[in-house]
Amino acid sequence: MADEATLRLEEGRRLLDGGDPEAAVRILASLTGHPDAELAGEAWLLIGTARYRTDDEPGALTAWQAAASAGGRSAWLGWRSMAEQQVRDGDVEAAIASYREADL
Repeated sequence: MADEATLRLEEGRRLLDGGDPEAAVRILASLTGHPDAELAGEAWLLIGTARYRTDDEPGALTAWQAAASAGGRSAWLGWRSMAEQQVRDGDVEAAIASYREADL
């Protein structure tokens, strides 16, 4: 049986996939400080995606940076997502640094 935090993560993902990014962020925000780095990192990744989908690129970048910093399996995708946004923003030097971090 899944624990409450895992169920909230799944609900946030379902809301995001269903086209309700604002509701997803409300559910996922409570998971960002979770002691399990895997769970917290995944929550930050999903929040970044939700913010990106609502045209909040700075907010998405901040969330992806938090996912990268959380460690765990989500860190790689956090760095990659950061790099992709930095390319879109025209910040090539920062993007190169983020891609390098992802490859470590």
